[in-house]
Amino acid sequence: MLVLWTISGVLAVVAALLGVLLLRQPPSEVERRDEVAAVSERFVLALTSYDHAALDEQRDAVLALATGSFADDYAETFGAAELRTALIETESVARGEVAVGPLLATLEDTRARTFTVVEQTVRSNEVDGPQTRQLRVELTLVDTPDGWRVDAVAVT
Repeated sequence: MLVLWTISGVLAVVAALLGVLLLRQPPSEVERRDEVAAVSERFVLALTSYDHAALDEQRDAVLALATGSFADDYAETFGAAELRTALIETESVARGEVAVGPLLATLEDTRARTFTVVEQTVRSNEVDGPQTRQLRVELTLVDTPDGWRVDAVAVT
């Protein structure tokens, strides 16, 4: 009887170790691409969508997916009283919608680059009707302990 308990105990330990090893395997290339694309899409939508009545929530959504100097620059720019005042006074609202992408340009061990085309519609009390424009957003992402985060942004 003791032998059976010992064998079952060893098997339980082996099963637990195998489970840990399987969980610690790095993500596959497909999983990494999917994660980079998902973060890119969430980021460009957060960046290109805002509402004068919820500016802090929009800022927080962008910063949750950002890192490095971009996060610092964005927090400083978006935190500027002049910008916030202008958005509130003009009752500005913008909605971004992904038209194309995100397209993966490069994927390295700890860096990736994506391109996304976004249709952004902006409304304010200073213009008649909504204004729609197309933006091309290039992101550089880095793999951090918290997952992929945006490190640099170029909007054209």
